[in-house]
This record gives sequence, structure tokens and C-alpha cells, in this order.
Amino acid sequence: MTEKIGKTRFFACFLAFILATLAFGAIDTKSIEVVRNKDVLDNSDFQVIDKFVSEAVHDMVDTKDFSDVASITKIIIEKSSSNKEGAQAQYQKQYYGSAMTYISEALKSADKVTDETRPVMIVNLLILIDGLKNVQLAELAVDRLGDDHMAVRYWAVRCLTNPQLKFTSQVTGTIIRRLQSFVEKSSPQIVELMARFAAAVPSQQGNDLMGKIADARIKQYFNWSVKNELIDASILKIMAAKISAESTPDPNLTQRFAQLFSCAIQRYLKGTDVLNDVQKQQLISVIVETERECIIRRFGLKTRLKEAFETKNLESLLAEHNSLLGDAANAGQLGTKFNFKYTGADGKETTGPQILPDFQKK
Repeated sequence: MTEKIGKTRFFACFLAFILATLAFGAIDTKSIEVVRNKDVLDNSDFQVIDKFVSEAVHDMVDTKDFSDVASITKIIIEKSSSNKEGAQAQYQKQYYGSAMTYISEALKSADKVTDETRPVMIVNLLILIDGLKNVQLAELAVDRLGDDHMAVRYWAVRCLTNPQLKFTSQVTGTIIRRLQSFVEKSSPQIVELMARFAAAVPSQQGNDLMGKIADARIKQYFNWSVKNELIDASILKIMAAKISAESTPDPNLTQRFAQLFSCAIQRYLKGTDVLNDVQKQQLISVIVETERECIIRRFGLKTRLKEAFETKNLESLLAEHNSLLGDAANAGQLGTKFNFKYTGADGKETTGPQILPDFQKK
């Protein structure tokens, strides 16, 4: 009996090995490795590269198992560079050129799919593009920014906001305009990627996108519809870094930073009876981390927001909020330091941030 079980296990393992071999058999890694170790390439080598990329991309698209897709993706990324410095330019020109051809074709084919596998196919291809870190390939993701499927949109944004990529000013402008049009209907994770991209753009366009992101989050706080408050700790830190890096900080950006931070504090103060423990803890983390990393470390101001939480004193928290961010009567430390005023709901300038409405059950 034991011998029979042993044979069964052996044949099961053997079958799994055969299936794995068939799954990856079309990818000729031996041939591509020979080319990767050549000092100078010729036309026959370019054909090997093209064949490898073609078969690997098609294999990835045709494979249904996610772990197999991940393995193939890893192989394609690993083989994207030559082992010889002298042949690197030749090798990558052909490799990325072939990748552009076959990934473009695969994306067009995926668009023709009408069932639930369409977004999966596109996401897999976008993950590959993101891993290859090539400017021309990344531009394929621009048309995916408005996709109805959130996972597709996330990976499209991720491809285009990779900090290792340097786009032309024209392409950067196109990306920013597209991102701006989708800020309000994007998930918090996507919005965070957008903020990181905006911070890396040195022109006013970067500030405009950052402002749009802050406005979207502020609007959600006012509607009591904001999700994943913890994301705002990251967004506020990104904004603070951009503000402190500018010789003359953009007053519109500093105002939005202050209003967004105020929203987080006001939500905690007004939501004590309506927010769950996770939401409250996320808000505490946002407030304490922003105080430490932005207000104290970057802006050099002194506040005691953390102490207010430690003493569980809501009145003290409100007083610290007003001291830092201002109220209807007086400008706060932040407004004084950066010389900005808020815009009230009536469009007039004011020394304090707009007040969050009370929660209303919908």
C-alpha cells in the first residue's frame, strides 16, 4: 500500500513537472542567454531577441494561472538587459522595440475580450510595463487612465508615475491633464501615486495636480465620504516636502495643505460618536505623524497635538488646531509663516479654515 502511494505521488509530481515544462517550453531562455553574453550583436541576434520577446509575451497572455503569469513576467524583465556593457545599447534597442510591438498588440487583443478576463489581461500587461521601466512602453498606459476598472486604472497610473522614468515636458503635461480629470473618481491608493508624481514635477503643473488632489480629499471630508484616512498622512507629507523645497512656496498649495490637515482634525473632533475605532485610530495616526514630520520637522513650528491625544482632551486638541491653523478671529502659526489666507465658502478671504459640517446620516 505504501509503495502504491509512493508511486502515485511520484507520477503526480512528474505530471506537474511535465505541465510546467510545457507551460514554459516555448520560452527559449538558452538562446537569449547566449545573446546576452555577446560583446557585439548582429542581425541573427536581433532575431533571437525578437523571437524571445514575442513568444514570452504571447505565453504570458495565454497563461491563466496567476503564479505562472508572474513567473513569465519576471523572466521577461530579467532578460531585458545585456550582460555585456558594450552591447547594452544594441540589445536594449531591439528588446524594447520588440516589447513595444508585442505588448501593443496584446493590449489591442485584450480590448476585444468581452468577459471578465479583459481587465485581468490588461493588468498583467501593465504590471509587465511597470517592471520594464521604459519611457516609450510606459506611454502605452496613458490611454488606460480612464478605464472603468479600478485595478486597470491603478496600474496605468503606477506605470506613468514611476520615479525612475523621465518623460518629455510635453508627455508630462499630457499625463498631468489626464490625471487631473480622474482624481475625484480614483481610489485613495491611486490618488497617493498621483501625489508622488506631482511632487516630482518641478513646474507649476505639479502644484496644480497636487492642489487638485487636496481639493478632492477635502471635498470627501466635507461630504463625510472620505475613505482610508491614513492615505492623507502620506499626501500631507508629500505636500509639505514640496512646500519646504520651494524658495517661495505656492500660497494656494500651503492653503490646501492647511485645509486638508484641518479636515482630518475636525473629522476626529466631530466624529467621536459616529466613527469606528479603526477610523479614529487612522485619524490619530494622520494627525500625529503630520505634526511630527511636517509641522515640527519641516516647518519648524511647535504644537502639542500629540499631547492632546495623550491626555484625551478634545478641548485642548481644538485649541491646538486653532493655534496652528487659525480660526475666524486670528491667523494661525502656519498662515503667518507662509503668509496665506483661506478662501471661505462665500469666496471671501478668511484667517481660519472652512468648518466641517456636522455628520448627517444618509
